[in-house]
Amino acid sequence: VAAVILFRRQFRRLFGGAGAAIAGMILGRWIMNDLLDLSVDRFEITGALAEATFPTAVFIAGFAALVASDSPWMTARWRQSARWWLFLLLALRALSGQTGLRELIVAVAVGWLVGSVVCVIVGAPDRRPSELTISSSLARLGVSVAWVKHTSSASGRHSYQVMTNGGLPLVVHVSARDGWQTMLPGRLYRAVRFRDAADGNPFAGLRSLAEHEALVSLKAQTSDVATPALEAIGEIDDGGGYLLAFRDENLTPLSERHELSASELHELWRLVARLRSARIAHRRLDETSFVVSQDGTLQVINFASADLTGDERVLSGDVAEVLAWSAPRVGAGATVDAAIAVLGPGVVARSLSRLQPLALTRHTRSELASDTLDDLGNLIRERTGVVQPPLAPIERVKPRYVLMVVMAVVAINTLAPQIAGFPKVWEELQSANMGWVAAVAVASAGSYLFAALGLSGSVAEPLPAGPNVALQVAGSFVGIAAPAQVGGVALQGRFLQRRGIDPAVVVAAIGLNQIAAFGTHLLILIGFAAWAGDSELSQVRLPSSATIAIGAA
Repeated sequence: VAAVILFRRQFRRLFGGAGAAIAGMILGRWIMNDLLDLSVDRFEITGALAEATFPTAVFIAGFAALVASDSPWMTARWRQSARWWLFLLLALRALSGQTGLRELIVAVAVGWLVGSVVCVIVGAPDRRPSELTISSSLARLGVSVAWVKHTSSASGRHSYQVMTNGGLPLVVHVSARDGWQTMLPGRLYRAVRFRDAADGNPFAGLRSLAEHEALVSLKAQTSDVATPALEAIGEIDDGGGYLLAFRDENLTPLSERHELSASELHELWRLVARLRSARIAHRRLDETSFVVSQDGTLQVINFASADLTGDERVLSGDVAEVLAWSAPRVGAGATVDAAIAVLGPGVVARSLSRLQPLALTRHTRSELASDTLDDLGNLIRERTGVVQPPLAPIERVKPRYVLMVVMAVVAINTLAPQIAGFPKVWEELQSANMGWVAAVAVASAGSYLFAALGLSGSVAEPLPAGPNVALQVAGSFVGIAAPAQVGGVALQGRFLQRRGIDPAVVVAAIGLNQIAAFGTHLLILIGFAAWAGDSELSQVRLPSSATIAIGAA
């Protein structure tokens, strides 16, 4: 395989795959061996295959990284074969009974993550269908083509200008299978995190998605919604995706128009009203989904994420979207008044629960000022006389909860060996001097008390003693799952902020506390050295200067 890649002069692919495999094995060994203390040694099968040796979990991590990084370069058949080989390795290793499921999951997860990162860094090949493929595909669908020209590509979707032999201009959008598969992790993430993700079913087939977009487009046309006419839909010849051909009316994106007149603003809201009357929820109704024809008529496009169920929650999201992006262009008052005049106060008031950043598209969020949504909410409540309803729950799972679960798993993996070794510790305690054990326990508990006093002395505001001591105890456990000192510092900062202390004062207080702690430890070290004397310190061997420099860095 490497020889073929070299012969084709695909050096970027070769270096990316080799780098991903090496990085996957190195990072996989570090995470499994050092961080999680998992077994990654080779094992041998007994019986008829006594001489055969399976690859290690580190090899599986490297192979997973290679498959992930090289997938965009592979054909569909090679990609499927590589993933079956990976599944076969996992199945054989699991069925042997010598490896735990946790090790296999970590190996594949680490390898796939490394491969995906390498793929982003190195880049993927341009696998868009050629103009000849588009021409032959349209001919098979009954459209005779004079010429084809590629115009743009974005998010796995390619656009082409087409002129038929009959003189009819078309714009063809191709949803590529490679791009659709590459964006599967993103669709899964949005489906898990958000309640009404615009992607819909993340596992929906590409054909189903293309047919759904065509269905919604035809529904919009029959419902008197201004939108380009659909001329053809079908699979492209090489099986790499599906195309939708629309009549090209020389449309101009509304986002390129610098101003919106009062009449155009009312026409915009009348178009939204027609979508609502047809019970079509667009779900991505930002300004990139509107175009202007040569006669100045507004039209709506991009029905890939649309919904035909007519759910009022999603329909209200379309109203909130248009309010949010039109307010910076024409003013919050003008767009609210126009929306109420066309849709009615009740419909506009129901959008209040969706006027929040996570309910809007990324393009709209990037155009918003910090106070735009607040101004819109105040105007809508003033114009309609309604009370602010609670914000609609947008997230199903919040990222901080996922992070808490991950940190809890890491902490459990760290504490489990210590808990498992408690019987041995108990045996040692039975032969120990209980007086010294009690003294050590008191001294250890006292360290938390003095740490709490140190934090209290760093700020002018009084801190409650109980929660302060509990904070110091919690900080020692946070260090298990977070880098040294980082978790404790973050915990202290959050504690002080929750007490109403200014952020600038919090930063200064934590810095002062850390300096005082460093000075205290330094004095204790000097005192210990003076108490131990030269005879005892002569037994201590310091590491090399290079090691000390690396540790200090």
